[in-house]
Amino acid sequence: DAGLGVLDSVGNPVLDDRWKVQLERYLEVEGLGAPHILGLLREKDVLWFGSFEGVWRVSPDGVRRWGRENGLPSNQTHALIRDRRGALWAATERGLARLDGEHFVTWEEGPMAQRQWFVEAHRDSRGVVWFGSWGGGVLGFDGEAWTALDSRDGLLDDRIYAVQERGDGALVFGG
Repeated sequence: DAGLGVLDSVGNPVLDDRWKVQLERYLEVEGLGAPHILGLLREKDVLWFGSFEGVWRVSPDGVRRWGRENGLPSNQTHALIRDRRGALWAATERGLARLDGEHFVTWEEGPMAQRQWFVEAHRDSRGVVWFGSWGGGVLGFDGEAWTALDSRDGLLDDRIYAVQERGDGALVFGG
């Protein structure tokens, strides 16, 4: 058994030893194998990640997992992001969900919100959260209104796997 390792894009460990031990202990007690990590959100003392098994929170205080039984539209969670108000969003294969206390609430407002397989999340410098989807373009939420963009609006592809912001504030959508 090689143990559990979570590395950043250049190979540095993301989990320090105390978090790693807690996560390994939790997985053993619950009878789960190491999760296949699809997306990461690192905060000061908390590591959130999306996996085929749902959303995980690892902190010095312990480990918690949310799944369909906790309101996610699907366990398969590809990306996690906080909006400008601090709410945690999960981008899943069956739609978007926002953590509301102890449960996720499936977001059913706005274009594409319930019917798309979302694979990417990015918050731009203005605080707009952008969700890239598999085949449905990109969806932006500024906290009040939704914006939907797809190939009819000039995107080169309706599959958006990456959203980044240039230094001048322009958004780049990669498919």
